[in-house]
Amino acid sequence: MTTMETKRGIIHQPSLSSNSPLSVLEKEEHLTLTPYLQDGFPISLLNLEYPSNTKCILPHQHTRIEIIIIDEGLLSISTDEKQFVAQAGDIVIINSGAIHEGETKNISVKYRVIMFELSFFAIVQQIRDILEPIQKYSLVFVNLIQDAFVLELCNKIFLAATVQSESSLLLVTGLTYQLLHELVSTYTYFPKNLSREASAFSQILDFISENYRNNITTSFISKTFGYNEAYFCRVFKKNTGLSFSTYIRDLRLQKAKKLLKKTQYSISYIASEVGYPNSTYFTKCFRKCYGVPPVEYRQNLESKFKSNK
Repeated sequence: MTTMETKRGIIHQPSLSSNSPLSVLEKEEHLTLTPYLQDGFPISLLNLEYPSNTKCILPHQHTRIEIIIIDEGLLSISTDEKQFVAQAGDIVIINSGAIHEGETKNISVKYRVIMFELSFFAIVQQIRDILEPIQKYSLVFVNLIQDAFVLELCNKIFLAATVQSESSLLLVTGLTYQLLHELVSTYTYFPKNLSREASAFSQILDFISENYRNNITTSFISKTFGYNEAYFCRVFKKNTGLSFSTYIRDLRLQKAKKLLKKTQYSISYIASEVGYPNSTYFTKCFRKCYGVPPVEYRQNLESKFKSNK
């Protein structure tokens, strides 16, 4: 199989409302949600499998912690300025706010993912004090580890999630607390050089993710964050690989796809909800990006769901 062509650009995923890792492969058979842990529960577990020579994780970032367990094969991962290859038995930890991407080389890969927001665990002030440096990126996790005990904890979390009862959520949460304790106490360090520009830019992406529905412009954001507009456009392209308008479009359409998949809202409502007051223009943009209009995209999803029953 040849490498699949993709548009290179970083997508910012700000919260648990969009838990799935970004994948270039639209076909859902490459992603299997672990039973019972559904939308709304603040810990997500995924099983994924990709063939060789595939860009399986598009460049993106999010506030949550992402733990990748390699079960078979190899996965080449880039995160911030580091690049490494993880193999079976390795555990990869993606820090909050870190831009990351991944691809297979000449061998396929099977891996599992555990994702959670640190804010979910900060239920009392003492725990908030412990986790705040990680949330602010002044304390970071080691990216690649091999630890039999940590691997055992990850396996127990996935096993607990297969039990379809409400009480199993308590077990999953407790085990994830234990996993977080082990990682924080053993695999964190203070980075020597924190990029102020990267930190400031992350705040801009946070702002965009919260306001993408509105008619925000480079002029408005430049003034809000104290940039010269021309300089901001250059910095934005340098950090994301996309122009500002393309980034906003892709973010809106990603949100629209999620609504098409998980709701029965009308096309005009979804268009308005993601920042397109004109549903005709929304349909045109959606078709140009994904090859089909939103109505047909939803119909294809429904047909696939019925055929799988």
